[in-house]
Amino acid sequence: MAFDGYVYFFYAREVNRVKIGKAINWRTRLAQMQSLSPVYLRCVYLDFLIPENGHNVTMLEREFQERFKQYRLWGEWFEVKGELAEFLKPYILGKAKVREL
Repeated sequence: MAFDGYVYFFYAREVNRVKIGKAINWRTRLAQMQSLSPVYLRCVYLDFLIPENGHNVTMLEREFQERFKQYRLWGEWFEVKGELAEFLKPYILGKAKVREL
């Protein structure tokens, strides 16, 4: 099967928030989001998969959003604390690299 897109985490350090979403082209999506945002956004985490057995990027996005639901503020925006902060810490600090196809 073909590439299905990315799940991204766009981090807004000034307000300690992250947006968990999905896009085929995460760079274009980040540029769109940045043009609307009053604070700087940075992609701190990407994940992707090649769809198989009915599992696709939409399901992956939902899994992340469900995993971190206790930190949800509104829509796809989450407060970076607790388990979510621990998950993102190596990426925010630059100790882990974002992977992409």
